[in-house]
Amino acid sequence: NLGTGYLAVGLMRAAFEDALTFAKERVQWGRPIIEHQLVGKKIFEAHTAIETARALLWKGSWHTAQQFPGDLKTSLTAKIYATEQAALHTDAMMQVLGGYGLTREYPVEKCVRDAAMLRVMDGTNDTLMLKAVDLLAG
Repeated sequence: NLGTGYLAVGLMRAAFEDALTFAKERVQWGRPIIEHQLVGKKIFEAHTAIETARALLWKGSWHTAQQFPGDLKTSLTAKIYATEQAALHTDAMMQVLGGYGLTREYPVEKCVRDAAMLRVMDGTNDTLMLKAVDLLAG
């Protein structure tokens, strides 16, 4: 589960970096689009999701390093959170690129497709969430 979560963070980060570079260079209405509030908000929210997912994955990895197999609740939570955020934010980064985000010229389009796949990889998020709820209920 943690490995799938790390893949999700990598996809989010790749889409984020491409969108950030594009938003700094693309000028609309006389200024770079990153200076437009809604674009800046999308960029910031993606950055926040990357950092929070990474922290949760590190916690799960730490538990696993202390005693295998680690804490299953944390691992499941990290995988579900990271993959859901990847699906959400790779799509948002595609929107930052506008029409270019749909083309194969920019790798963001592939990140969106791959992020959607991660939600079902290593167990669907819905099924894993039910297992996590069972663990929480004790």
